[in-house]
Amino acid sequence: MAQTAVYRAPLKTIGEQELKMAMDILLQYEIVFTFDDMRDRPAAVDALLRKHMGWQHPFRNISVPHNVHAANKQLTDEQEQYFTELNKWDLQLYTYAKELFLNNWLPT
Repeated sequence: MAQTAVYRAPLKTIGEQELKMAMDILLQYEIVFTFDDMRDRPAAVDALLRKHMGWQHPFRNISVPHNVHAANKQLTDEQEQYFTELNKWDLQLYTYAKELFLNNWLPT
């Protein structure tokens, strides 16, 4: 199955082709939202889950933190650049997922 092959790919071998495949996979889902959407727009996410999945108040008692990293740990510029480059496709997919939610699911 091509979808699982992406997750088994060695570091630094994922590129634009895999990003496009992941974006196409997201389009197959009825609802797409991120953890930030749960935190920043809980009423909108709640309404979607109620409407499309029949859930009742799934986020009433859930808290999604803004900052989950340890404040005392700092990366060198070289380390930050390495991780930014390593995760560039993930970040693009995340941005795409946020855009899907904002453009397709928020009431206008």
